Amino acid sequence: MTYTKGQSWYESPKKPPVVSKNASKTEPAKLLVFLLSQESESLVMPMKSPDSGK
Repeated sequence: MTYTKGQSWYESPKKPPVVSKNASKTEPAKLLVFLLSQESESLVMPMKSPDSGK
């Protein structure tokens, strides 16, 4: 799916994104992200590489 100006999406907490890549081969992607969390929670979650199985 490709999003255009003004569109948005929601990602559930503590679940890795399904796909995160730029759909264009010629134009850079621009994202504005708002993260809401408890002060004690980490904003980074290590993910397993699909290639390595780690």
